[in-house]
Order: sequence, then structure tokens, then C-alpha cells
Amino acid sequence: MSEHRSPQPHAPQPHAPEPSPKLDTADLLGTSMRIIGASFGPLLALALLCLLPAILFDTLLPIAVDALVPEAEPLDPQAPEVVLPAVLALGGLCGGVLLELILTYIAQGAMTYVLIELLAGRQAGVGASLGQAARRAGPLLLTSILSGVAVFLGALACLLPGLYISMVLFLVVPAVMMEDVGPVQALKRSAALTEGHRGTLFLAFLAVLLVNIVLACIITSFGVGMGGEVAGAYDATGQPQGPSALGLVVEGAISWAIAALQSMALAALGAVAYVRIRGIRERVNAQALAEVFA
Repeated sequence: MSEHRSPQPHAPQPHAPEPSPKLDTADLLGTSMRIIGASFGPLLALALLCLLPAILFDTLLPIAVDALVPEAEPLDPQAPEVVLPAVLALGGLCGGVLLELILTYIAQGAMTYVLIELLAGRQAGVGASLGQAARRAGPLLLTSILSGVAVFLGALACLLPGLYISMVLFLVVPAVMMEDVGPVQALKRSAALTEGHRGTLFLAFLAVLLVNIVLACIITSFGVGMGGEVAGAYDATGQPQGPSALGLVVEGAISWAIAALQSMALAALGAVAYVRIRGIRERVNAQALAEVFA
């Protein structure tokens, strides 16, 4: 007679570990577009206000250089009246790039406040946003210089190292604004947050860049149609002549609009990526992150 055995309970199977959430390019771009649309007015105002000094500088510099160049020709290339404008133009070009870099970071700092507040379900005004950026102006200023130098050195070596460094430092502005850290700490924090997500960030960045190029072509074509030859015209002999006052105004307005749209897009992408990565790694949401502004 066979012995009856009661069925043995199945041993509990270990649960397979849940896959960790991933940063998604479509989510980054879609959410960025939505929050730009929801706060387009304040973002545009912040971008235009912060970038206006740099655009005015770039617009007025050629006028100042042309005023120093005598009309008589031919000119000795080593004559002071030729060397001085050349030095002024070169120094102005470098200064303009640095000024635009700094003001772009200030603008993105102010826009980060608007965007994080919006992601947390609140609205923020232009004045409050500028106030938050002003409180962190020093770290933003130094961070912009350090980041710019790092990306520039990487680009000098080759284009790819420059792009890679840009992705490593993509979240320096949210780190400064949200965590109130210094410039060196912001660079380290951005490197830590972007680790494992740089490919996704690059794809999103590339999409924003391509859209900005298309918009720049459209805006430039519209500006040329409204203002004539923006880059200048030709005299009766067929020689190129300097741009007209209208051309300079149109060119400055085009540069202003393009820079503003690009700054808005990158600020939105950075804010969304920062919130998403903090949520993935530290399980905090936008409402908790926005408490730093309370």
C-alpha cells in the first residue's frame, strides 16, 4: 500500500528585480514642448530681457568699428587706423561671445525657476524669476565661465569631445538653481546626474538643435524679405558696401529671436531632464524639488 503524502507547498519564487526607469527622449521633448507652451509669455520675456544687452553689443560693435576705419584707400595694413579697428573687432567678438554665454546662463537660471514651478503645478512671474536668478547670479556667472571653457577646450580637441562635455555639464544650471551649490560642485553634480543618461540627452539635444536651425532659417528668410539685404548691399560698381541701418536692426532682431527661442528650448529640456533624473534616482517629484524656492 503506497504511502499517501500531502502536497508540499511551493517554495516562494524570488521576484525578478523591476527594471529601473529609463530617461525617455520622447518624454523629454514632449514635456518640454508642453511646458514651453504653458508658460510661453514669461519664458519669452525672460529670454529677451536677459539676452538684450548681448544682442545690442553685437549689433553696435560693427558700427563702432566702421566709424574708426577711414574711407580713404588703399590703407597700409600696419597703420594704426587699420590695426586699432581690427583689435577692437577681435576683442569685441570675444567679449560678445563671453557676454552672451553669461547672460544665457542667467536667463536659463530664471527660466528654470518658472519651469520647475510649473512642473510642480504653480505659476511664477517674471519678477520672481529674475529675483531667484539674481540670488544665484554669482554661482551662475562662474559656472557659465567654467562650463564654457571646458566645452571650448573639448571642441578644440575635436567636435565629439566638445559634444560629450556638453552632455556631461548639461544640468549645471538646474543644479545651481535647485541645490544652491557652487560652480565646481555644480559641475560635479551635473556629471553625476547625467551618468547613464547622456545618450538620451544627446538625442533630445540634437532634436532641439535641428528644430532651432529650421526656425532660424524661417526667421532669417522672413527678415530678409522685410528688411532687404540684411548682410549689406552692393554699390553701383558691384562692390559690397556696409549694411544699412535697417539691415542692422533686422539682423539684430533676428539674432535676438533665435537666441531667445534656443535658450527657452534648452532651459525647458534641462529642467525636465533634471526633474526626471532626480525622480528616477532619488524618488523625488517636482513638488518636493520646488520646496527649495519656498
